[in-house]
Amino acid sequence: MLNFNKIIKELCTDMRFEELDAQTLDQIGTPEDNAKARSLVENHQVKHGYRLPDRLRGLVVDEQPFRVEVRIKDDQLTYVCACPQEEGEALCTHVLALLRAWNQEPEKFLNQAELKERLKKYSKRELVDIILDMADRVDAV
Repeated sequence: MLNFNKIIKELCTDMRFEELDAQTLDQIGTPEDNAKARSLVENHQVKHGYRLPDRLRGLVVDEQPFRVEVRIKDDQLTYVCACPQEEGEALCTHVLALLRAWNQEPEKFLNQAELKERLKKYSKRELVDIILDMADRVDAV
């Protein structure tokens, strides 16, 4: 059995999300999982992408929605997914889908730092209105 944690560590030395490419993703996931991840991205099943300095977050809708978080810490790629994937196995398709969505369209991920700066210009009342409007728009998960 392939040691995916070792492969990820070798490929992700000094890694940053901005440097992640499709070729690297092809190497850290099985061909089957990468095909499924591509399909999830192509069918717009990756939702609510959010970019923090050291991590990506999103919701990947497969047969059900799964919250996914991927981090780069100490030059290591770590992840959390709500799916029943066994620890030590290859990256699940949901993690791969989030990374592929980032790789293909990083501009669609909401950037925390940019959002913070944009929100500073609003009054408390305007911010409450924005939050209430967002609450009306977001599907319950």
